[in-house]
Amino acid sequence: MKRILLAGVAAAMMASTASAGVVNIPWSQGTFNINVNGVQPLVCRIDYGSVSGNATLNFTAANLWSISWANLDTNADAQLDAGRTASLALNKFICNTNFTVAVASLNGGLKNLTTSAVANADFTDMIDYNVSIPNLGTRLASTMTGAAEASVPVVINGGSFQVDLINPGKYLIAGVYSDVVTITIDPSV
Repeated sequence: MKRILLAGVAAAMMASTASAGVVNIPWSQGTFNINVNGVQPLVCRIDYGSVSGNATLNFTAANLWSISWANLDTNADAQLDAGRTASLALNKFICNTNFTVAVASLNGGLKNLTTSAVANADFTDMIDYNVSIPNLGTRLASTMTGAAEASVPVVINGGSFQVDLINPGKYLIAGVYSDVVTITIDPSV
């Protein structure tokens, strides 16, 4: 009797093990699912190209692009020379998710930070300028408040970031003029 009972238990165990990977499909209909999955990581990247213009330009790996004009007035008349421009080529910008872009000017233009002289009807201590940003358009430094603008996934091949100084129509007070434009790209997943 023990042999018959052991044989029955062994047969039951073999049957349950053998059917673990079997899907019994009835004669009328049967379905089963296959899960297919993959993950694409976030890509939000700017590839820069060369710099050009009539200023000393430096772009570092730390995402800092410096533009310097040793002399804003080469004619010795205390007025901004025409055509003061600089550009940084954009090879490619890609962001594969929704993101926001905010552009802010620290001083609202090139501000003279080294003088105690006060601007008046004839002299200024501020030079406004345009910044052209691919896919975002051109903005005046004096209007760059840092407000975030929503954008959808995008690929931009080519173009350039460009800075063009605007003649203020007044004489320039002597000193060092400076500003920092911060472009913040915030991808959201």
